[in-house]
Amino acid sequence: MYRVTKPFKYSVNGYEVETIEPDEYRELDPGMVRYAQSIGALEGSAEPKPDPGVDEQPEDGPAVCRDQEITEPKPKKGKKK
Repeated sequence: MYRVTKPFKYSVNGYEVETIEPDEYRELDPGMVRYAQSIGALEGSAEPKPDPGVDEQPEDGPAVCRDQEITEPKPKKGKKK
């Protein structure tokens, strides 16, 4: 049982957006549960949680993504003129 505490919009298929109203729900899509937790819309998740794939941005540089390794681009191979 899920208790939604504030309304939010969500799209299961990427095309149709529906508004989820505050209420108790027997079932919710797993992606919808993760999103609702991240914005603090589920009971017990009052604080919005940061995206687990991105670290906070350091003061002197860009944000770092933990999911992918950053590599330098490889030089293109071709004939020298």
